[in-house]
Amino acid sequence: SITANTSGGDLELRDVRGAIDGATSGGDVTASLTLTDFSKPHPVTLRSSGGSITLSIPEKMPATIRAEIIMDRRGWGSFERYEIISDFPLTINKDEEGGRERIPGEGPINGGGDVIDLSTSSGNIEIRKARP
Repeated sequence: SITANTSGGDLELRDVRGAIDGATSGGDVTASLTLTDFSKPHPVTLRSSGGSITLSIPEKMPATIRAEIIMDRRGWGSFERYEIISDFPLTINKDEEGGRERIPGEGPINGGGDVIDLSTSSGNIEIRKARP
């Protein structure tokens, strides 16, 4: 497992075979989980307050995905357009309240399992099937 944090830069975490806890306040987060023994704990928490998140996971990994993008209105203008993109089936909604828009996406994959928690306030979230 790995824990990595930065206050100003991108995080790139490759070939991780256990739990991931990663955060940055000013950059993108890219991570690939390549474990094959799904009986090991494999929770994933990735956060960015100023960038996109891209996560690739094994196609057959059981997990419960909780992803969220929260956006504030820029001045008097409209919201930036970001989205959750997933190779796995998720329920994705959008709601707007006051000066904020929230895009949550969630769902179990392969029967559910350890939680994959992804959140950003300024960027896309992509959840991809790892390529063999």
